[in-house]
Amino acid sequence: FGVTALALALGLGGAGVAYFLATEWQTDADRLQTSDVEPFQDDRLSNGGRFEFPADEADQRVNDAIIAVEEALEVPALATPEIEPSAEVLAELAELREALAAAQAERNAEIQSAVSDLRDAFADQTSALEAAVAERDERLATLERENETRLNSLQSLLDAERAQREALEAERANDALIRDQQLLEERRRQEQEQQRREAERQAALKQEALAFRTALDTIGRFTVKKQTGDDDVLFGTVTNGDVAEVIEEATKKEVDRRDITVPDIHRTGNYKVSVKLHSEVTAEINLEVVSY
Repeated sequence: FGVTALALALGLGGAGVAYFLATEWQTDADRLQTSDVEPFQDDRLSNGGRFEFPADEADQRVNDAIIAVEEALEVPALATPEIEPSAEVLAELAELREALAAAQAERNAEIQSAVSDLRDAFADQTSALEAAVAERDERLATLERENETRLNSLQSLLDAERAQREALEAERANDALIRDQQLLEERRRQEQEQQRREAERQAALKQEALAFRTALDTIGRFTVKKQTGDDDVLFGTVTNGDVAEVIEEATKKEVDRRDITVPDIHRTGNYKVSVKLHSEVTAEINLEVVSY
């Protein structure tokens, strides 16, 4: 009875130690650390959002714990006959197995629930981010359309302004051309009027010159008195100024001495003197040079 009691005590003590070690191993292996959430979120992107756990490893640890308990219950071979474990020990082992299985199932359920919550939260965040990105893209597309519409409006305004400026420049050029033509016509008219007046003036001067020549012809002879010496030789000569004076005395009209051509006169006598009265009228007068 003493050997049997000792084996039973050793078995129960070893079972308790094995149960404690198995529980600690399982707790350390299955604990979900909060610091592992981000790596978990990063890893789940590569496998389609599924959270995977090494279920085989957990089962293996439970089996290892049970084997450790069974090995602890084993009693070294003695000289005495082998004693079979009692029904109570077998029941306790069964309860231990059930407790370990229940704890594993509960822990797995909690982990799966946490994973499901994280998956749902990540899905919500993903949906929110996708919605925000879609909204931003829509806003950018709207801004691009508005900018394009504004640019088209500005281009239309620029085109209209350019067309208006070109039309105004063309109108100004046309007005300038019209003014130039009007000025040219006015200048031509003034020149024609000036030419007409000049022609009329020249005609009047010619008529006046013709009338003056007729008057000179009517007078017939003009006399210039000069001091003479022996043989009627003049002291000096007869100048065009002398002829201009006698013509003015006779006609009461001034004649430019530069228009009078006098031959060389050194003696008394009758001479022909040319008087240019107009560009087209020249008179020849009879000049008598006498002594006084």
